[in-house]
Amino acid sequence: MESMSGGIVRITSWGVGGLVITYFSLSIALFVTMIGLLISLFLLLLTTWESKLAKPSEQVPALGIVKGLSIVNRHPNVKRIITAEALFYLLMGFLWVAFPIRVAEIGDGLLYGFHGVAFGLGFLITSLMLSAKTKEGSGYMKAGRWYAIGFAVYALGNFFLTFTLQPWIFLFGLFISGLGTTFWSTFQMTVFHTTVSTQEIGKVFSVFESVVTLIQVPGFLLGGLLVDRLGTSSVMAMVTILQLIPIALIFAKKSLLNYEPHSLPND
Repeated sequence: MESMSGGIVRITSWGVGGLVITYFSLSIALFVTMIGLLISLFLLLLTTWESKLAKPSEQVPALGIVKGLSIVNRHPNVKRIITAEALFYLLMGFLWVAFPIRVAEIGDGLLYGFHGVAFGLGFLITSLMLSAKTKEGSGYMKAGRWYAIGFAVYALGNFFLTFTLQPWIFLFGLFISGLGTTFWSTFQMTVFHTTVSTQEIGKVFSVFESVVTLIQVPGFLLGGLLVDRLGTSSVMAMVTILQLIPIALIFAKKSLLNYEPHSLPND
């Protein structure tokens, strides 16, 4: 359901955003963005809940990362996922720097808007498929394998948008990446939640989010330097070839590919 809503939002926001910037102004688009952020903040402030699963922790918050690392080390599948995705997000930092320049080379602001539509459409299609499967009671089946397939399909989309100067092939690559994202993100969370106890899962996600966020900083910086010197095509080609390494790390882990949880660790 989260992926479904994400797909719908991407289709709407990127498409309308592209039209507003093209036919009105960037200032209006930014104003709409700020209004949306304020509404979201207001809704979050109204949202409260109380955990019924774990007692409040009195430990120093900074030690949560240290504890999270020890938990990650205890679970080989979780460790393999975080390692592979850290490398992948480092490479994606390079790609995301080159991405808007490539759009300018083959299209305009409207193409940039439609890129979110293409990605969101693929995201929405597989989200609807996955939602139907979950309702049938088979949402956990072969979680590790579907995670790996989704990861690989997302990476496959990068090949289409890299090795072309045709707008429609560029958009097709983003559509392919959108198709894979639902399975990649959903089954990643499934593996995490059905491997690590609820009392410890927050620390694992804190490690994961910290690693994949921080690793993008050198990716963006080095990517920008290389784009200036080598051009967008060379940098994007390098990334799409090197991304085979994290994909191979995932597919080389047989215990992950065969992971098929039957219950939550707290059951």
